[in-house]
Amino acid sequence: MDHLLNSFLASKRLHTIDSSKPRTKIIDDLNWIYSKLREIDVDEDITEKINETERNFRQKVDETLDYKEKEELKINLSVWSSMIESHLKKRRILEPSKIGMLSHEKLYEVSRGNPSTFFANAWWKMSDIEQNDFKEAARCLLMQSWTAAAMISLRGLEGILRKYYEFKTERKHGSKGMYVLIDELQTIEGIKGTLMGYLHYLRGLRNTAEHPDRVFSQTEAETVFIQVAGAAQDIYQDMLG
Repeated sequence: MDHLLNSFLASKRLHTIDSSKPRTKIIDDLNWIYSKLREIDVDEDITEKINETERNFRQKVDETLDYKEKEELKINLSVWSSMIESHLKKRRILEPSKIGMLSHEKLYEVSRGNPSTFFANAWWKMSDIEQNDFKEAARCLLMQSWTAAAMISLRGLEGILRKYYEFKTERKHGSKGMYVLIDELQTIEGIKGTLMGYLHYLRGLRNTAEHPDRVFSQTEAETVFIQVAGAAQDIYQDMLG
């Protein structure tokens, strides 16, 4: 959504470019517009024309625009604006889910690879695969894909649990599933009570989640995400000391 807003703003900024202004001001405007349009992969025919114009103006940066340049710029600005607006109309936009327990802003940050408050310092210790699972889970929560969000969250936790199992037992996990891993971990002394609380809750859900008729509600999916995030923080805190 932010990228589309930037594209819209770039299109509107084209209308505010004044050919009577100093060349440096026009160059700055064109450069800003170019960078915003690149963020959402707008047709290269548009972005390259804008970039080419900006480069040409930069060659005579200290000079004022002559009459021919001004007229050519006016035509180009009108054409580019129409092309961008046409591009935006063709873009499909998905509305985020209705507000639940979780902040859309914070979920959006996770979806972009920023941990926000959900994973804290644990995020930077995760593997790329683990981070990707939670980024996708956050996207699913934003787009009302509750069952997918829960399943991906649980998958992300299972990968972390296998690491934790090897850390606590000094044995290979042998591709054990979440239920077995948690069963064995609960026999080990010294594991935080809050962590075992998260894991007991999630262990029951993991079995039902695999049933083909199981569908998660928004509240359930968000709760799974919160519990998984809490478990991940506790696990990495224990492993890192």
